[in-house]
Order: sequence, then structure tokens, then C-alpha cells
Amino acid sequence: TYGRHKIEVKMKKGCFLENMHSFMEDCTELLSLDLSNFCISNVIDMSNSFKFCTELVFLNFNGINTKNVFNFSGLFDGVRMTSLPLRNFITKNATFMDHMFARCDKLKVLNIDNFETVIQPGKVEFFLNITNIEKESGLDEECYNFECMPYS
Repeated sequence: TYGRHKIEVKMKKGCFLENMHSFMEDCTELLSLDLSNFCISNVIDMSNSFKFCTELVFLNFNGINTKNVFNFSGLFDGVRMTSLPLRNFITKNATFMDHMFARCDKLKVLNIDNFETVIQPGKVEFFLNITNIEKESGLDEECYNFECMPYS
């Protein structure tokens, strides 16, 4: 268990990390995480990275590079943040995004304007079990009810 302590993630100089699958999964007492200086430009899999981090209230992604990530599945599954800072996310190479925001029952604000991914409708439960979200840019009228994916 991580307890309610500050977790500082440091890496050696350079970008060696390629897989963040289940990176902090089930860290149920993690409150805050700053990844702004974390080099992930070689990461290809971020699936389930923050899945069930139910106490997480702050997550800083400013300055990270997600251009090579192809798997975002379950990335925030079960996270109870009210907003997610995804303005800088690059998703043009993403192939898998299912359940990315599943069970984010406290999520109210989400801006996915920069998402460039095209996924076939009916193939992904992107927003599984979300009902509280306010209309935000990046979600067109049809997607507001979370029955489809936004397209670029």
C-alpha cells in the first residue's frame, strides 16, 4: 500500500520507459500525482495506468508527450476526479480507447478538443456509466449522451 503519502516519481535522464500498463492501478489511497516532468515519449501502452485510483484528486499531465501511445484503454477507469486535464493529450496513433473513462462517476468537466482518434461507432464504450458530465467542447450533440465517439 502507498498510504496517504506524497509519491515522487523520478526517472534516469532520457526516455527509456515504453510501457505504463497498470502503472498506478489500484493505488486507492493516491491523492495527487505530478507527471509534468515525466518523459513518456516512447510509451506505447498506458492502459489501466490509473484504473481504480479512487481517491485521486489531482493529476498533472502538463508537458507530457503521448504521441506514440496506441493503447489508452481503461486509463482512468474508476477515477473519481471531477475534471481531467487532457488538453495536451495526443491521440492520433491511438487504436484502443475502450473504457478510457469508465465508471468516472464524479467526472463533470472533460475537454477532448485535441483528440484526433477515429474509432468506429459501436465498437467502444468510451464513457461507460458516466451520467454527471457537463457539456464541454469536443463532444457534439450526438456524443453528449455518450453513445458514440467524437470524430476529427
